[in-house]
Amino acid sequence: MFTVSLSTVTARPTLKLATPSRKTTIARAVSYETMSGYMKSRCAAAKTAADWQAIEKDAPGAKAAYESAQAKAKATVTTKADPMDALCADDPSAVECKAFD
Repeated sequence: MFTVSLSTVTARPTLKLATPSRKTTIARAVSYETMSGYMKSRCAAAKTAADWQAIEKDAPGAKAAYESAQAKAKATVTTKADPMDALCADDPSAVECKAFD
């Protein structure tokens, strides 16, 4: 927040920046989707608390964002099923399921 006022002596505008009070908390949080590829690779390579401390210094909330993204990725792992397997499981005698030599 800043205010602009005209000085009566110099007739030039002066700029006064508001200083944050001691009770002001400035927080930045990062989401995994907005992380750069470099930060994602740093998170993947982090093994110790010191590694995470260095990453958190650059991007607060990176560890929590990385862990939640990893949990979400594990929960959404899907295997691609062949539609023919489902068809032949229902009706093994179907023409499409017969093997010809």
